Amino acid sequence: MKIKEETLGELSSFFLKEKPILILKCLLKSKQYSKKVYASKLVIMSDTTISHTIKILKMFKFFGFTESITKGRRNFLNLTEKGEHLARLIEDLDIICLRK
Repeated sequence: MKIKEETLGELSSFFLKEKPILILKCLLKSKQYSKKVYASKLVIMSDTTISHTIKILKMFKFFGFTESITKGRRNFLNLTEKGEHLARLIEDLDIICLRK
C-alpha cells in the first residue's frame, strides 16, 4: 500500500529523505565529540551540494532544530535540545530497523 505524499505533513515528508537525516546525524556526531561544524564541512560529510545543504539548514532553523553562532567570518551550527532529541529518535529508528 502506497501512501500519497500529500497525506504526509510537510515536516514528515521532509525528514523521510536521505540527505536531511544524514545532515542531522552529522550535527549530532559533532555535538557528541564537541567539535565545531559549519555548512561547508557538512557538505563534505553528507556528500551534498552547498545549495542543497543551505536549504536543508534553513528548514532546520525554521523548525527550531538548529541554531547558529557567528565567530568572526564563520557561522558554526549547533543542534538545539529539540534537534538533538529528534536526531536520537532517528538513530533509535535505525537500530529498530536493523534488528532481525
